[in-house]
Amino acid sequence: TVAYNILGMKREYEKQVNMNSLKKLSFKLIVVGKLKGEEIKYKTENVLRKIYIKDDKIMGFVLLGDISNAGVYLSLFTKRVNVSEFKDELLSKYFYPGILMTQI
Repeated sequence: TVAYNILGMKREYEKQVNMNSLKKLSFKLIVVGKLKGEEIKYKTENVLRKIYIKDDKIMGFVLLGDISNAGVYLSLFTKRVNVSEFKDELLSKYFYPGILMTQI
């Protein structure tokens, strides 16, 4: 970004997503974004899934054990998609926003 701007080619800095992942020690863990806002949670003996929502947008999420849908959540997070219409379905293992994928 700096090089482009020095050369006169206007370029805005794109903030990077805070993300950590660990796939060792027989468990999988992904943590993305800020863990602030309304927390929705799903928990079993081997799985913990939390999504943090503020102003109808995903602020961050934690997936431990089952990391399915991590890519979908990351897309919703980075594109700042309004999730109010399907918020109650987000933690379903089979969640897929269907037609809304065109927004992602």
